[in-house]
Amino acid sequence: MNSRVYKLLEQILSFFQRIVPKREVLIASLLAVISMFFFWLLRTRTHFLGDGYALISHLESEQYLRTGFEVLEIYIHLYLYKFLQLFFAPSAESIYVGLSIFGGGVFVFILFFLTKALSEDRFDRLFIFSIFILGGATELFLGYAENYTLVYVSLLAYLYFSLRYIQGRTKIYLPIFLCVLATGLHFSSGYFFPSLFFLLALKRKKGELVVRIRKAIPYLLVLAFLFGLSIFYVSSLNPALSEIFVPLFKGRAYAPDYTLLSVPHLLDILNQHLLLSPVGIILLVSLVIVFKDRLRCKNPIIYFLLIVFLAQISYHFIIDPKLGAGRDWDLLSTVALGYTLLGVYWFMNLVQSKRYPAMVLIFTAFLSTLPWFMLNTNTEKGIDRCRNLLDLDLKKSLSGRVTLSIYYFQHKRFTEVDESKAEIFKLFPEDSLNRAAKTYMDIGNYDKATELLKKAIEINPGFLGAYNTLGLIYQRQGKMDLALDEFQKVARLNPYNSAVHVNLGYTFLNKGRLEEALAEFKKAEKLGETVPDVYSNIAYIYSRLAETEKAVKSYKKAINIDPEFYSAHFGLGQIYLESDSLDEALGEFNQVLRLKPDYASAYYYLALVYSRKGLKEKVIEEFELFLKYSTDESQKEKVRGYLLKLRSNNP
Repeated sequence: MNSRVYKLLEQILSFFQRIVPKREVLIASLLAVISMFFFWLLRTRTHFLGDGYALISHLESEQYLRTGFEVLEIYIHLYLYKFLQLFFAPSAESIYVGLSIFGGGVFVFILFFLTKALSEDRFDRLFIFSIFILGGATELFLGYAENYTLVYVSLLAYLYFSLRYIQGRTKIYLPIFLCVLATGLHFSSGYFFPSLFFLLALKRKKGELVVRIRKAIPYLLVLAFLFGLSIFYVSSLNPALSEIFVPLFKGRAYAPDYTLLSVPHLLDILNQHLLLSPVGIILLVSLVIVFKDRLRCKNPIIYFLLIVFLAQISYHFIIDPKLGAGRDWDLLSTVALGYTLLGVYWFMNLVQSKRYPAMVLIFTAFLSTLPWFMLNTNTEKGIDRCRNLLDLDLKKSLSGRVTLSIYYFQHKRFTEVDESKAEIFKLFPEDSLNRAAKTYMDIGNYDKATELLKKAIEINPGFLGAYNTLGLIYQRQGKMDLALDEFQKVARLNPYNSAVHVNLGYTFLNKGRLEEALAEFKKAEKLGETVPDVYSNIAYIYSRLAETEKAVKSYKKAINIDPEFYSAHFGLGQIYLESDSLDEALGEFNQVLRLKPDYASAYYYLALVYSRKGLKEKVIEEFELFLKYSTDESQKEKVRGYLLKLRSNNP
């Protein structure tokens, strides 16, 4: 076995030695390590940009945001977190920060060889390296907590190996693998498929590359199939897929004038590109204007980069940058890669005296990007930036302001907590009333809670949170028809709200409408509500519908998510008992009591298991424990009768 592993490692090492010289690898590795040190020094001190705090919170609970867009990125963070817990207790934040900085090191390593693939001239390589490292997307490597770091690195690697393939220095398999990998890391990378199709259409004939579209049609069909399959998979996990696109004619409720061709949207596109590549777009436009007569050439590298550029610009044009609070810059962080590479490639091949303009471009990029890096290394400036983003879209800033308030509380900045709460109350009085109503609901003062919720609805009839809380109150009061009305109002206005489908599921279940309850719980699961309670309820309904195998699978899903979720063990034990799998039932009920020693029903069912096994003394023992912990007097009376019969039959 050891010899096989050694041979495999030897083959991998020899493969990389054929691709790059050993000395170059050492230099690139050293440069990567040095860069990681600087990335750590410049690391971001807050995680308000993107979904940083939400992702950290989900990782801490070992859950994940099941959107379908970033499957591999999520699993890599999740399983790295679980793996490291075997040795020490890392924080969820340290996982994101560590992978971000490590990803930056890999980025620098690949970038070093990309510069060599484009030019052997040292100054040219320094120019290319500087333009890329001084792009705004480098923020992804400064301890940034998000799911875009690894995809950015993999796409740079895809571009590098694609250039090497065009130059005849590697096989097509690496670009294919890296493109598929990038799409797995984040679904948005699918817009690189047209460039991959171009690579597949290239054929070398008498030392020259020619495009053979007809021969590449089978590849096109395969790529189209894979892309369609990806869309189907993502939409199955996230039915709100259409929400990621900018509306064509009518904006959304929080930004009614924000449409595809609106001035604010076009300005957002421009600002995004100035952030990501301060000189890339300017360089490209300038070269097209100045050298328009010399741009016509049959260079396949230029054709390839043009396809990447057009695909990226098209993607950026239709994707809504207002998906998150403020501007979702990181979702679009990859869109400058293609034209920046195209710009520097043209610059090196078209400009004769390039040292002076190259130095000006590097200096411009440095002056443009450094404030962006420094802003995020300073806590107070990061908070100010967050507040600025929230103010851009007041109507959808509630969750961001709540996150900011929680941050203040965790850092014992209680004055800012009070100010933040006052600000939320001023901007969103309906939310404050809803929160107060929840407090009254929790202590059982349903009348006061209902009064506050009706005030909230009066202030903002479109505030769905109030209808949802009102439904919960009616549910607790046993007014299931009224609860159903409130939850259905929310579901009609926001069908992608997973929590309301859970509430509808409970309501239908309480009304005995099992099929409808099952449908709602399945919708909640599909929308990402993968908590064990949802699977446990699905399992319970399947058991009631006599679909035992499905019930067992669902209970096991709940237990896999949370091995200490005792109600799932209890339900599974009941199914095993009904199917006469007594040893399995015994194991599940004992597991329940290990987790919750005062759970009376588990003692009752253990007694039933022992009764079927013919162990009378154990039956008596378990029934006595049931009497000790149970508060159900009618059931206790029955058990006393059973015990009397059992004892009277003793020899």
